[in-house]
Amino acid sequence: MLVLASLALPISLLQALNAEQHRYEVARMQARYLAESAVFRAAKESGLFPGVWHSVEVMGRPLGRYRYSLFQIVPGGIRYVGEGETAGSPLNQGLQVRWRVAATFFAGRIAAWEEAP
Repeated sequence: MLVLASLALPISLLQALNAEQHRYEVARMQARYLAESAVFRAAKESGLFPGVWHSVEVMGRPLGRYRYSLFQIVPGGIRYVGEGETAGSPLNQGLQVRWRVAATFFAGRIAAWEEAP
């Protein structure tokens, strides 16, 4: 019986770690989605309103917010950097996570994509 109890502890600890990793991954993917939204909004607005936070809700509950930085003219086109942040609400498993992505646009198309620049 003691052997079974000693095996159960590491298994339950492993399950808890897996659950925590899953919670973080869900929140990270949501933050990434928000950052991508920022990049595409920047391209649509031609980067005219950098630094303005835009909130996102799902069925009246806060998901998070996003913004984009001042655009940069780079050799491959125009580069926009977007940042997303989860709200730490039940939709985000209670976690507040930030993520950044960058896209370089040339002739209306994405020429380069960067994760966590």
